[in-house]
Amino acid sequence: MRSLVKKQLNEVQKNNLLSAFAVIVLGVLLLLGVQDVVCKIMGIIALVLGAFSVIMYVVDLAHNTRVPSQLVAGVAFIALGLILFLKSGLIMGIIDLFFAIILIMDGTVKLDTAVSLFSRKQKKLGFLVLAFSLAALVFGFLILLGILKNAIGYILVADGVLDVITILTVFYQPKTR
Repeated sequence: MRSLVKKQLNEVQKNNLLSAFAVIVLGVLLLLGVQDVVCKIMGIIALVLGAFSVIMYVVDLAHNTRVPSQLVAGVAFIALGLILFLKSGLIMGIIDLFFAIILIMDGTVKLDTAVSLFSRKQKKLGFLVLAFSLAALVFGFLILLGILKNAIGYILVADGVLDVITILTVFYQPKTR
C-alpha cells in the first residue's frame, strides 16, 4: 500500500514539474513575441490529427470496425485547427483572460498547499508557499484587470520557476524523526 502511494506521489511530482516547465517555455515564447506562430503550429497539428482521425474512421468503416466518436473527434480537431490557424488573432485577443484564470487557479492550489504545510507544522515552508500563492493570485487579478497585460510572459516564467521551487522544496524534504 505504501509503495503504491509513493508511486502516485512520484507521478504527481513529475506531472507538476512538466507543467511548471511548460509554463516557463510558454512564457519565454510570449516574451519572444511568437504567439501567432505558436497558434498556427498548434492549428496545423490539430488539422493533421483531425484529418488522421477522419481517415481512420473511413478505413474502419470499410472494415465494419468503425468508432463513431473517432469521426466526431476528427471533425472537432479539424474545426479547432482551422480556428487556431486562420483566426489566431481572435485567440490572442482572449489569451490574457486564459492566463489570468490559470494564474488564479494556480494561486488557489498553492494556497491549499500552504494551509496543508501549516497544519503539518512546517511553518517556514508554509510561509514560502503562501508568498508564492499570493504572488500568483495578485498577478492573476492584475492581468484580469488589464493592469499587467504586457507582462504576461515575464509573469509566466516567474510563476513556472516558483512552481519548480515549490515542488522541489515540498517533495524533497529531509526526513525528520
